[in-house]
This record gives sequence, C-alpha cells and structure tokens, in this order.
Amino acid sequence: MIFRILMAAYAALFAWPSAAAPIEAYGKLPAIEAVEISPDGTHIAVIRTVNEERQVIVRNVATGAAHGMRVGDIKVRDVRWASPDHLLIVTSATATILNVIAPKSEWRMVGLYNIK
Repeated sequence: MIFRILMAAYAALFAWPSAAAPIEAYGKLPAIEAVEISPDGTHIAVIRTVNEERQVIVRNVATGAAHGMRVGDIKVRDVRWASPDHLLIVTSATATILNVIAPKSEWRMVGLYNIK
C-alpha cells in the first residue's frame, strides 16, 4: 500500500507539464563557442557571442586583464595557440573564386594575432 502511494506521488511530481522554451532560443548562437589555454598556461582565448556579435577575447589568468577584437558576423571556427604569444584564429567564408565558374564553397582562412 505504501509502495503504491509513493509511486503515485512520484508520478504526480514529474507529470506537471513544463513550459517550452521560445522558438527564438533555439536559433541563437552559444554565448561561448570555444576556449583554449595558452601553452604556458598564462592566457585563455575565448570565442564568445554578445548580442549576435562574435568576439575573440584573450584573458591573462593571473591579472584578469582582457583584450581582443570584435569580429562581427565573421564565422570564427577555432582558436589555437601557435606559441605563448601568438594566437591562430580560424575563420571561414562562403564564396566563389573570382573568374571561375563554380558553385559557392566554404573557404577557411587562418589569421595570426600577437597578444603582446
């Protein structure tokens, strides 16, 4: 008898319908897309999104000082450390090659950012 009462209480507890998230929540970019720690452990690089705008931020672990760049709607795919002072930023764009008849393709580019 007690088992039935406990099972009924358990079922009632989890039977309440939950409110679904608004449809806009599923289309938003994640707030933080990637995090990479520098080889010497003194800096952290972060790809983040603020108000639908991407930013690449480098933060000093010891002091908390941060600097970086706004990249807007550029597709930032990855960040990697080339050395303790140099960050590789991988981006991509959908385009065609000039004067070539071909469908659009996704082209990747790598930029080097000196954090000093």
